Amino acid sequence: MVRAAVRALHPNTRALRGFRAARKRFYRQMLSAHAARQAADDKPTG
Repeated sequence: MVRAAVRALHPNTRALRGFRAARKRFYRQMLSAHAARQAADDKPTG
């Protein structure tokens, strides 16, 4: 009984974990793009 419940739950938890990693990667990419834009804006022109 418990094993069947775990088997039914497992794909959902695996998908959730993958979504968590993807969201973390997305946030890191967004932050790095923002930092690059800030660095480009901070350069004195002339």
